[in-house]
Amino acid sequence: MTYIAFLIATFFYFSVGPGGVLHSDRWFRALQGRVDALEPDFWLGFVLLVVVPCAAFTLVYALLQEMFGAATVLLLGSAALFFSFGRLDWPALLNRCKARAAGGDLEGVLLTLEAAGRGPLKADDADAAGREAVRVLLYEGFQRWFPPVLYFLLLGPVAAVGYRLL
Repeated sequence: MTYIAFLIATFFYFSVGPGGVLHSDRWFRALQGRVDALEPDFWLGFVLLVVVPCAAFTLVYALLQEMFGAATVLLLGSAALFFSFGRLDWPALLNRCKARAAGGDLEGVLLTLEAAGRGPLKADDADAAGREAVRVLLYEGFQRWFPPVLYFLLLGPVAAVGYRLL
């Protein structure tokens, strides 16, 4: 069942793409705003922003598993993995960077990556800019797909959701 849930989530990610209700972070930003208003230390913030939502998801998952059995992995597990694939539209970012690079605008590639929230990127020459852009895009693609799938397959949907929240 876990493999079928993986196939369903991957199919939806590549056919529908990121976005929609499962990739919206409005609820998380609202929670983050409330937690920031409390001005907690690091550990309390971590508990309130990661542990509590994971515990709530675990509770819902356990209740649905009692009701539906192994089908819960298909129902909630594939949705959890789809949620865990990330917030950013990586294929669109990759296409924007490829279009700028095809036009010879490596500075535009770096600015596109910075606008996507990948930090200030600096390069001295064109080769360094290309290497930096490739490094950022490969890392972004890696963190978007491999760790959620690994955690999902090894530890279950709760671990994949926890990775996304981190």
